[in-house]
Amino acid sequence: MLGSRYSRVPNGLGYCGPYDLKDAFLRCIASGDCNEAGKALERFEGLYPYLKLIAAKNERHPFDMEVFEAYWLGNRLLDGFTKEDFTAHLDTLVGCGLPSFIAEKLKPRIPERPIPMHLFHVLFVGVGNVTGSVKPVLDNMDRCKVSLGKVKELGDGKLFVSYSPLTERDGFFLLGKESETEVTYSEQVVPGVAPGEQVSFHWGEACEILDAKRAAGLMGYTEQVIGLVNSCNNKQVSRERLSP
Repeated sequence: MLGSRYSRVPNGLGYCGPYDLKDAFLRCIASGDCNEAGKALERFEGLYPYLKLIAAKNERHPFDMEVFEAYWLGNRLLDGFTKEDFTAHLDTLVGCGLPSFIAEKLKPRIPERPIPMHLFHVLFVGVGNVTGSVKPVLDNMDRCKVSLGKVKELGDGKLFVSYSPLTERDGFFLLGKESETEVTYSEQVVPGVAPGEQVSFHWGEACEILDAKRAAGLMGYTEQVIGLVNSCNNKQVSRERLSP
C-alpha cells in the first residue's frame, strides 16, 4: 500500500495518526499484509480526509492506488476540483483538529481550481496545523514535502542525494538550487536502490524508487502547487529557481 510508504516516518516521529505503527507499515510494504495499516490510516487526521475527498470526486475507493498517488505525488485525479469543494473540505479538517479561525482565514484565499494534494496542504493549510504537532516554519515545510532526490552514493543505511529544497524569497516560495543532502533508507522499503536512480523522500527517509514518468509527474505537480499557493497568497507567481 502506497500510503504506508509515505505515512510510516511522520507517524514514527509522532506527527500524525495513532502512535508508532512502524511494524504494521513495514509489514504492509514488505509482504502486502495491509489490514492493520489500512485501519490505522483511517485515523490519520489530515491524510484520510484528503483520500476521501479525492476518491469521492473520482468515484474511487479512498485506498485506491491512484488515489494515494494523487495525494502524495500528483496525478490526473486532482483535475476538476473547485473552490467550493475545498471550502467544504476545510470544514471537514476543522472537525479533525484544524482550528476554525485558520479555516476562516483561508477560505477567501482558496483558488478557483485548487490542487488538493499533500504539498498543497503543507503550503496552503499549513504543515502541523491540523494536529498541532509541527510548527509551520520553512524547514518543516521542506522536510514534510515529498521531494525527489537523485541518488549519488550509498552509505550504511543512508543515501546521499541531490534535490531542490523548498526556499522562500521576497515573500514567495521557490524551489532552490540543487544541493546534496543525506536521507536514511531501509532495504525493506527501497530494495536494490542504486546510484543514478531517483527516489522520493519524506521527513528525511526514502519512500520509493520512481521511474522517469512518475519523477517528472512529482516535479510537475510540485511546481504547479508552489505557483498556485504563491498566487492565492496574493504574491508574485514565479517558477524561477535560485541562481547558483
